Amino acid sequence: MIALTETKRLALWPLGLVSLGLLGYLAEGALPRAVLTDDARIYFERVTPILDGKLPYVDVLFEHFPLALPPMLVPRLVPGGDTTLVYTALFGLLMLACLVAIGAVVGRVAAAAGVTRGASQWALLTAPLVPFVAYRNDPVATLLAVAAFYYSFVVSSRAGPVTALAAIAAKGWPLVLALAEWLAGRRRRAMLVGGFAAVLGGVLLLTPGFQEGRDFSGVHLETIAGSGLVWLRSATGADAGIAMAAGAIYVSAPAATLLVGVALGTATAWSARPALTAPFTIGAAARLVGVATAALLLVSPLFSAQFLLWLTPWLLFFGGRTRRSFLVAATITLLLMSLWAPTNLWWQSGLVIRNGAFLAMVVQMALEIRQPSSRAVPAGIVR
Repeated sequence: MIALTETKRLALWPLGLVSLGLLGYLAEGALPRAVLTDDARIYFERVTPILDGKLPYVDVLFEHFPLALPPMLVPRLVPGGDTTLVYTALFGLLMLACLVAIGAVVGRVAAAAGVTRGASQWALLTAPLVPFVAYRNDPVATLLAVAAFYYSFVVSSRAGPVTALAAIAAKGWPLVLALAEWLAGRRRRAMLVGGFAAVLGGVLLLTPGFQEGRDFSGVHLETIAGSGLVWLRSATGADAGIAMAAGAIYVSAPAATLLVGVALGTATAWSARPALTAPFTIGAAARLVGVATAALLLVSPLFSAQFLLWLTPWLLFFGGRTRRSFLVAATITLLLMSLWAPTNLWWQSGLVIRNGAFLAMVVQMALEIRQPSSRAVPAGIVR
């Protein structure tokens, strides 16, 4: 259990940070672009025709997973939510509540694994992300993923796999929870989670509204390959080849460029192979999920800033060097999001440095999960 005082602190810490994002929105006329709150305004545009009777995926563009829709609809249904400003503020408060809930559940998981002050440690890791994550829907899936882990491995409830399926239906990435189920010897649950993710993803890819939202060419600017390529072009005076597509910024490049992320992600996933046969502990399962999530981020053709939130619950079970590398990456990400200038060389240089810190974190995670001594530590104690 989390001490009441810690829960109160957890509920208060993000308020000042979230206000930065709201101020960015209010100052839109004075700033080049209010990137911090952009996604919430896009959600407003997505749900408006749906409330008018249009079907998501069929009649209108909807690039999100199904359970991402309810949190987008709720602020729109509140009195005053029919204006973009009020909708954005309400959505930010809703996601803030999700963030506080994530910290509370993370604290319980950490306590069960012998990690002290888990909620406070998680709050520190997440603090740089809050000003923009509070205006994205990623806290919903992250909350469901952590709750599924808690139900499956801390209290051994049947709600575990159900919550895991809900998490996948909200974003997709929590399919990595299948590995924790496998480590626990629950092969059927693991296949259920993985199979559900595959079927759901396949069905969504068949719908025109989802396809349109994922239609792009080249590589995403914020990926390892994209950031390196655009920096090299800008530094040499060549055309950076930047273009907006599917709601994100991409860099023109051959499709083979995506193999850079595939190679890095595959190597990261391979490093976790010995952990699949290690004795089960809550800490070992959390580390396995963490490395798998990092591998997924590297393989993914899209690496948006808010995706860093996915890693935060699992980083408590890694060493201080890993967490420090993450904090560097997260802090640089906040600066880049606040000073949005993707066509400038200085901004692109910052992105390369951010990705360098991210890769340093991944390497450290891979080293830790391969060390027999780390797997022998009782139930995830961070040394």
